[in-house]
Amino acid sequence: MSNHYARIECIFYSHAWAILNLEKLGINTLEDTIIIELSRQSTLSLVINNSSQRTGISALLNPKVTLDSLAEYFPQLTTRIILASSQPMDISSLCAATQLLHYKETDAKRIVLLVNMMDACHLAEAWQCAESYAIYWDLADPISPSLALLGEKLAEYGCLSSSSWKGLHFYESPHRENPTAESLLSSYKDVLTQYTSLSI
Repeated sequence: MSNHYARIECIFYSHAWAILNLEKLGINTLEDTIIIELSRQSTLSLVINNSSQRTGISALLNPKVTLDSLAEYFPQLTTRIILASSQPMDISSLCAATQLLHYKETDAKRIVLLVNMMDACHLAEAWQCAESYAIYWDLADPISPSLALLGEKLAEYGCLSSSSWKGLHFYESPHRENPTAESLLSSYKDVLTQYTSLSI
């Protein structure tokens, strides 16, 4: 294990199938990246059809547990991931665990917190440890009030500076192709003009 600490990024996503489109989220096949599903209970495990019992990053509360030991490889994914707990986990445990990420040595250079938009505001105390933030929205998903609420929360936590805010990005999933994607993108951009802080 290298004696260094990884850069922490946070990506908010609109649909669980985003995990099958990592390249659309700017996450390519990299050995130096660890994805962390930041959630009270895992949804992504259902997508990759894995029912193993785990406690997610809350296991980091044990001083002897390392990030690298929790990271797993799955055939559907192109990089390592730490899935969230198989049972509901207290937010306080998640917050305590993410606060340790800057103190846990790892061979990774990049840690990516994946947070579902529906959970984002409730988990704000946990993801504020990140150094940069971005939203990736599947065009198959209708614009949700959660987007505006998250924008307000990001502003409240000072996460929309030029150095930390990496933008709002729309993408089309090959698993959810939409023939009206181009027109939807145009209409979504029109709606979002009222949320200037979340510039695309």
